[in-house]
Amino acid sequence: MPTWDDVRALAWMSLAHHRARLGRAEDRALVARGVDALAARLARQSKAAGYRVWMEGPDFVWGSNAVMLNGAMLLLQGYRLNPKPEYLAAAQSGLDWVLGRNPTARSFVTGFGARPSLHPHHRPSIGYKLAAPVPGFVTGGPNPLQQDKAECPPYPSRLPALSYLDHACSYASNEVAINWNAPLVYVTAALRALTPKETTMKPPLANLDDLLREEEQLRFERFSNADALDIGMRLVALAREAGKPVTIEIRRNGALLFAHATDGAPPDHAEWIRRKANLANRLGHSSYYVHTEVLARGGDIDAMPGFDARDYAAHGGAFPIVVEGSGQIGTITVSGLPGPQDHALVVCALRAWFKRGA
Repeated sequence: MPTWDDVRALAWMSLAHHRARLGRAEDRALVARGVDALAARLARQSKAAGYRVWMEGPDFVWGSNAVMLNGAMLLLQGYRLNPKPEYLAAAQSGLDWVLGRNPTARSFVTGFGARPSLHPHHRPSIGYKLAAPVPGFVTGGPNPLQQDKAECPPYPSRLPALSYLDHACSYASNEVAINWNAPLVYVTAALRALTPKETTMKPPLANLDDLLREEEQLRFERFSNADALDIGMRLVALAREAGKPVTIEIRRNGALLFAHATDGAPPDHAEWIRRKANLANRLGHSSYYVHTEVLARGGDIDAMPGFDARDYAAHGGAFPIVVEGSGQIGTITVSGLPGPQDHALVVCALRAWFKRGA
């Protein structure tokens, strides 16, 4: 992996990019095998991790965001050699992490994202007392070593991925550097060039009237533990039939009535379920209805006023359990598929359940 004091990996990337100009076939094969093996390892680690990134505790050092982006850069070079979708997906997750999909729910790039870094350790920004820093700087990122802790306010946590301080004094977590920004530019441009165009197209928004009609039609006269078990098992069967790894949770008045993760479902599904269910419980609509309504009004689903993105997620999958005469008493939530598909899975299971006696 490239670092500030060891750039050998950059040479391997250059050799891989220009391998056709290498004279010996054995040399070309050696370079391709080496880069592909590293990309495969990073992709495996990314797939197994909660935030779909390859980094682990010891990787969070001074400039951890550069470590993340350098890994993404190698994954993209691996994708050029061997276009496996998992390489591209892992590289995208690395960029997503830096732009805000991380445990701090903060974008580490100034001027970008719902909660960007605002106080980088950057002397021109500090000296000129700018209201907002120059946009486009990637800050160092979480660093549990906290080499500046004696000079700065307390860090929020010693946990590796949370040990970040958005303060101008924090050179250990909030510094900017050109060798950190370089892979940000590379990864951003390469993902734009390499991502198949069809995967970047936004699906049409659902019709809000149709989503409201679903909620009105799928109301219960009563809701028992046995009903939760029956609906939960229907969801499991549908997920297995589709061959998709999902996690399912049904709660009534906060009590857990049903929970199951199909084979291959990662542990981060539980966090998505918590955040989507929080939204449905607070607003009384399915999380997909809220998602659609916010986008229809031109809003940002990841920066809704009054909703902390760490506790609420406006993505499909949480459906309110409404009992006639009692109102909403709980939620049925699925996570693991794209939001519209999570929502559709819940609706399909509920429609089948309501028709069971017809």
